Amino acid sequence: MAEFQVRVVELPGLHSALGRALGEAGEGAPRIRELLEQSVRVCCVGCGITVTADELEALALATESGTPSPRLERLRLGYCARNGCDSRFYIVSAGTGMVGWPTVFRRTKELMSSKADAETEPTESGPATPARTFRQQWRRVQLAVLGSVVAVVLLAWWWRSGARIPGISPRARQFIVAPGDSPAAPAPSEGQQRRGATNAPRNFQVR
Repeated sequence: MAEFQVRVVELPGLHSALGRALGEAGEGAPRIRELLEQSVRVCCVGCGITVTADELEALALATESGTPSPRLERLRLGYCARNGCDSRFYIVSAGTGMVGWPTVFRRTKELMSSKADAETEPTESGPATPARTFRQQWRRVQLAVLGSVVAVVLLAWWWRSGARIPGISPRARQFIVAPGDSPAAPAPSEGQQRRGATNAPRNFQVR
C-alpha cells in the first residue's frame, strides 16, 4: 500500500499529474483510466468521503464559473466534498494493479509541486501574480523609505554647515560703510596733523 497526502486546493491538478506519472511509468491510455478508476482511492482524512476518478477529471476541467455538482463546487473552492466537514486534506492511496505506486506517487507530487511553483513564480515577462505584485510593492516601499532617510540626513548636514537654503534660510544681513551727515569733527591738533591721523566718524548702514 502506497499513499500520500494532498491539500484540497491541490485536487484539481491531481488527475492530470497521476495520468502523466503513470504514462512515464510505461502505462497506456486505456490502462491509465482503468488504474485511476479501480486502483486509486482518494478520501478525506477527516470524514472519509471519497472522490472518484470521474469527479477528479471533472474538477480538473472545471472553470471559474463553477461546476454543476455541489460536491465539486466545494472542492473547487478548497473545502471538503462533504458539507460540514472542516478538513483541508485528502489521502491518495493505491495498492493493486501491479504498478510501482511509490515511484508513481513520488513523480505525481513532483509534477504537482512544479505546477504550483510555475503559477506563483512567473518569469519577468509573464503575467503578474499576487506574489510578484507583493514583492514589487514591498520594493517600492523600501526605496521610498531609503530616499526619505537620505533626504533628512542631507538636510541636517546642510543646516549644521550654515549654508543658506533658498526659500528656507533667512536672508543674510549686509553691512555697508557709507559717509553720513554726522556733526563736524573738531579740528585735529597740531600733533595729529603731523601724524596724518584723523578721528572722523563713519556711519554704518545695514541692509
